[in-house]
Amino acid sequence: MVFSGGFKDFFNFDFSTITFQTFLAYTLKYFSSSFLEEFVFRGFILGGFLLYFPLTRRGILTSVVLSGLIFGLMHIVNLWTFEERTVKGVLNQVYAATCFGIMYGATYLKTRSILTLGLLHFLSNFFSSITELNFSETISQSAVVLDPSLVTTILSEIFKLIIFGIPLIIGLLLITFTDQDDIIKLKANKVE
Repeated sequence: MVFSGGFKDFFNFDFSTITFQTFLAYTLKYFSSSFLEEFVFRGFILGGFLLYFPLTRRGILTSVVLSGLIFGLMHIVNLWTFEERTVKGVLNQVYAATCFGIMYGATYLKTRSILTLGLLHFLSNFFSSITELNFSETISQSAVVLDPSLVTTILSEIFKLIIFGIPLIIGLLLITFTDQDDIIKLKANKVE
């Protein structure tokens, strides 16, 4: 939520302009997709990598990074599912999703809770996409196209790399500070 900037959009959003049914559909869309992605990417894919690679720090890091990378690359499909998406926008989303995927994977290894990750993922998606509820405002804003300078574009991309790099760093730190007890617990779960 912090990385998406969605808090600002949420607090400034005029909920009187939408119906309860629209809000409920929006909420269910992000709730179901978030939990589905967590079951698939942290449950099955990360779980599969953890079974394949040795449960050492390096094996755990490889498993988390690969599952995060697959999670990020899965977002390339947005090039074909949303008309208004640009290649640059989708590549930014792939980078951000990869960073979040690594953080979510490391968090899963610490908490062992898909429920916790599903809720975190839902809240992040819910707040970051809240403006899509106001269709007329989105359409009018997209009609105004600014021609940013090269410096502004470069600074914007650097800012995105830094902001979305924070979850990447958090995930890598969680893995770095994985202690022997965590590895023993993972090995015990692997045997079961």
